[in-house]
Amino acid sequence: MSYWICKILHGVYEDALCYELDLTGIAYQRQLELDVHYKNVVFDCRFRADLLVEKRILVENKSMKINYFSRGHVGLLRRIPMGKKQYD
Repeated sequence: MSYWICKILHGVYEDALCYELDLTGIAYQRQLELDVHYKNVVFDCRFRADLLVEKRILVENKSMKINYFSRGHVGLLRRIPMGKKQYD
């Protein structure tokens, strides 16, 4: 799968997920820039999250080809513990 097809599908998957979140009334923010904190230091660079759901769950959407025999695409949801911090 080419780079550009993955980029296009990334947007489509994000749109579909936001549509479903809207249907259920779950609050989210798209393409949110966040500060990067590491060992009591805040870096100059910022992190752009695809989605921030309920001010607690970061969602990074990925689109990739699985293997040569795959005819579809796969969605992967991975939970990364982040403590109890809420992002404003």
